Amino acid sequence: MNWLNLLYLLPLAGLYWLFLSSGRGYRLIHKNDQTFSSPELRFRYTADDLSAYFSGIENQQELTRIWRWKYAATAVFLLVMVGITFNFDLPLWLRSVMIVVAALRALLAFLETPLLLSLQRDYRANKPLLTVKAASLITSLKWCVTGLWLLGLFGFLMVRALKMSA
Repeated sequence: MNWLNLLYLLPLAGLYWLFLSSGRGYRLIHKNDQTFSSPELRFRYTADDLSAYFSGIENQQELTRIWRWKYAATAVFLLVMVGITFNFDLPLWLRSVMIVVAALRALLAFLETPLLLSLQRDYRANKPLLTVKAASLITSLKWCVTGLWLLGLFGFLMVRALKMSA
């Protein structure tokens, strides 16, 4: 493993600092709620979950800003997933599948963000049930695809470890 290949983690660390560190990002918009969980971090959600979530937000503009930054975060995460995929000596077929899965995960995240932004904008007026279901389905698929990518990576590593010990 070439440690210089790990330099792609620096932008990820910067995004972590921007979004998750104390006093910034998600923590800024939900200061008083320790049980806070953003919809895109859950596996699924309902219209009532989103309504409760949006009504608990102190700063709607900050949430909009964070979700717009998610496009950059998704692109960086795609680069990290592809970088990790290339950093291991995977068979060509598995590497190809994992890159496609990483790209699919990014596509799902890119589709999820505008749906959540539209739901945030319209949450007081009505609960567009079809949009909520579509957003929740896309979020669930995004997490399933992420799990599939992790399964490919760790499954390969486990098989390799078992072959080495035999």
